[in-house]
Amino acid sequence: MVLISVHFESSAYFNYINYHLGVKIGDMYFELKGDTSVLAHLINKYATKITVDEGGYGYSAEVPESVALAVEYLASIRTSMKEEVEEIVRTGTTKLHKFAEELGLSVEGRTVSSILSTDMTFQNLRLCLIDYPALTLSLCEKTIKFRSEGTGNFLRRLMRGGATEDEMSALEGISLLGERAQEKYMRRLAAGTLSKKALAVAVYRSLSSSKSASRETIKEGVEWLKKNGHEEKAAELIVKKALCEGGCS
Repeated sequence: MVLISVHFESSAYFNYINYHLGVKIGDMYFELKGDTSVLAHLINKYATKITVDEGGYGYSAEVPESVALAVEYLASIRTSMKEEVEEIVRTGTTKLHKFAEELGLSVEGRTVSSILSTDMTFQNLRLCLIDYPALTLSLCEKTIKFRSEGTGNFLRRLMRGGATEDEMSALEGISLLGERAQEKYMRRLAAGTLSKKALAVAVYRSLSSSKSASRETIKEGVEWLKKNGHEEKAAELIVKKALCEGGCS
């Protein structure tokens, strides 16, 4: 059995008041990110020896290890739901642990928070898990944001140096897109269904219609289109964004 403590807490910043539940599991402390009603469900269903603190602002309870893992997941993952934490109680593992295994990470005995704090690196690539199930892949000074579903095997190969030249080029192109498009095309790249032409069209459309893309990003888009055999699209982008005042070739 594992002892957990839950406390109602508040903090003030100038004229703003913030309320949250603090959860302590062993020596680990969390501000609850998930649904408070799901935490109440877990405690009511599985806890023993519940003790309410003086003043009624918190309580302590003993729970089985799988329930403590579910509580930690709920405290750490904003999108966790009742059905998901019940699955954790039943199986003794989490979707995060399974995804980390897909990435090739050792997960035996590791807490949710220790996996979330893991950054995988390879050469100029860095994969950050802290916002799981949202992920951030950094390449040089560019970032790609996407959700984890369906990407584990590709990312494992990528972070072990197994990506092809075309896949690395595709990542450069995806990094030029807006966040919503990054999600779409990263999923297609991981599934092996992304064509060079489809990505080139996406890069052109994204940059030609963007009102916030920097001059440097537009230039990078032009160079990427040229490098990938789409000189016509590159020329159209140059004209549309009026970049060749003094001699873009």
